[in-house]
Amino acid sequence: MVMTHESGLDDPRVLGDRLRQYIRRAGKTQAKVADEVGMDPTYLSQLVNGRVNWVKSDYFRALVNALDIPVDDIAELNPSAVFSVTAEKQGEQKKPKRPISDSLKEAAAIYGGRFPDLATPLWQDYLESFRPRGLRADTPEAWLDLYRDLAKHGITPGGN
Repeated sequence: MVMTHESGLDDPRVLGDRLRQYIRRAGKTQAKVADEVGMDPTYLSQLVNGRVNWVKSDYFRALVNALDIPVDDIAELNPSAVFSVTAEKQGEQKKPKRPISDSLKEAAAIYGGRFPDLATPLWQDYLESFRPRGLRADTPEAWLDLYRDLAKHGITPGGN
């Protein structure tokens, strides 16, 4: 077996073991993580078992957020992702540009513990500006659904 990285982080099996450790450290089950990031539990199993490289998957960012993976680990796993994460973290300190609706504030209060990005000014401002097909979320559940749909597809404020 040829590894191009000293720590074996090009090997999906090694990465799968790391993902398993992050899930355990977060005190979550695979089913809970799959639900949080909006992925099929079978696909998460493939990531954890090293059949698919999760660092190169479309769910990398969502997994980083759901498992609260430290920036140093992100730098080791995927150095190109650190700039985006750092920029987002810096952007979280900014105040929203537009007024935040009461239903979005309520969504942040209810679901912010499980989905911390939902409670950040950066995401709230982005969600307030988002109008898919001219519609607007008007309940906490609708805001959560919108946030989860965007996050599941790797869409981030100012990122894409």
